[in-house]
Amino acid sequence: MGKKPHGLTGWLFVYPAIIATATGVSALLIKYLSEEGVWLQSLEDHHAVLRNGTIWSGVTSLVGFLIVFRVSQGYNRFWSGITAAHLFSAEWIESCSSLISMSRMSKKSESEQKQYRHLLVRLYSLLHASAMYDLIAGSGVEFPMMVLDSGSLDPNTLKAFESAYDRTFLVSHWIHNLITDGIADGTISAPPPLVSRVFQELGGGMVKYHDAMKAKDVKFPTVYALICVLILVVVNIILPWIIASWVRHWWLAALFAFVVSFAFWSLMFMAMALEKPFNSKRFWTDANRLQAHTNSRLVQIVALCSAHMPSLVVDCTNVDTMSVTRFTVDETSSGCSEDEDSYDGSADKVLCMLTGHTLEAGPSSSRGKTAGEERRVRAVDALKFRKSAESVRLLAKDGQAGRATSR
Repeated sequence: MGKKPHGLTGWLFVYPAIIATATGVSALLIKYLSEEGVWLQSLEDHHAVLRNGTIWSGVTSLVGFLIVFRVSQGYNRFWSGITAAHLFSAEWIESCSSLISMSRMSKKSESEQKQYRHLLVRLYSLLHASAMYDLIAGSGVEFPMMVLDSGSLDPNTLKAFESAYDRTFLVSHWIHNLITDGIADGTISAPPPLVSRVFQELGGGMVKYHDAMKAKDVKFPTVYALICVLILVVVNIILPWIIASWVRHWWLAALFAFVVSFAFWSLMFMAMALEKPFNSKRFWTDANRLQAHTNSRLVQIVALCSAHMPSLVVDCTNVDTMSVTRFTVDETSSGCSEDEDSYDGSADKVLCMLTGHTLEAGPSSSRGKTAGEERRVRAVDALKFRKSAESVRLLAKDGQAGRATSR
């Protein structure tokens, strides 16, 4: 597997520290040589200009305004991009859930309904993985994404996906066609206003996806960024002279020059990092986690569709007898019964769809060993997924027992 993107802390503090160290050393040498008379006899002749507070405050105010404005714009770009990424994930999950719910009232056979639902969740997983891949693409790293059983799709579909110019748009188009076909053949049985809501959610997710891509593709104005850097370089050049004329000791000159230069350049590099919300190690990890959660939710939706529906055990329609009770969830309990004789394993087959296929080709195990952080994240997600799998298996058994009783 390829290397991960560099983290923000890898250069957010190192480069400013290097520049600030050079500035501090320059201030130290200027102050020391002026006191020893080796280079400058004295800085007294330059005090009138160097100690002019009006000039210095004007320059620092200009630099501060430019940097703070750029940081604020980068901060807005960062949150708008991350928010859009989470929103299109939620929109697509909701649309998939609505479609599966609408298929429950279909007149088709149970096997045809299952075939439609399983194809649907695979395409939604592929859609989400493709969108995440597009956000990371171009950062110079290999970014495999986990897709629900992509190997079960027909070869022509996989070939068309691999050769597509815009993979995310292609998968979205496939889902639109699948919904239309489901309406035509009666697999999707719901009033037209409800079905139109699904199209709105799917289209809304695509709009959020393009909003996220805008934060990735549209760069910060080059002219503004260049002017900020040039002004900061000029200030960094005159800073040692100004600091050296203000203090009495050489070590104070080095300290103050380092602090001021480090503050300016740290803000500048922080703004540059915020302007690229999807080109960081943190988002690399978050994208993997978000894709794993999306796969788990899709599997849960398709497994619970035919497994169990909530019901009341007794007649509880009297509002006067309703009471508030404490409900606790045992996180350590597996929730799985040992009696599996009557269980056909259908939910297990659904829950085992989370295979190691990636967007490029082949299972993720063929990519080699992953980094430690990715293994830890996937281990946590796998643990949560296994716990939900056990719960779904129990609900599936209960649902089968309930259907047998009703018959």
